[in-house]
Amino acid sequence: MMLVLLFLSVAANAALSLWFVQSTRTLQRLQVQVGMINRQRGAFQAFAADTIEYSRKNPAINPILQMIGVKASVTNGPAPRAGSLKK
Repeated sequence: MMLVLLFLSVAANAALSLWFVQSTRTLQRLQVQVGMINRQRGAFQAFAADTIEYSRKNPAINPILQMIGVKASVTNGPAPRAGSLKK
């Protein structure tokens, strides 16, 4: 009986160890992907900031920036008052 319990304990320990190693590898792979995404996002944000700065010198680019959502479009109506927004 003790031998069966020892075998089950060893088998469970081996299975959990294998699961832990696989989970650790997956975590490391995902961390690399997160790092790549963060670098790309930073580069895109810097590029977007540069294009907005360029649009101040050359406003002909504004329709393109508005189309892709980098710059908000300008409306002709008056801006809403701060107190008029309902919560």
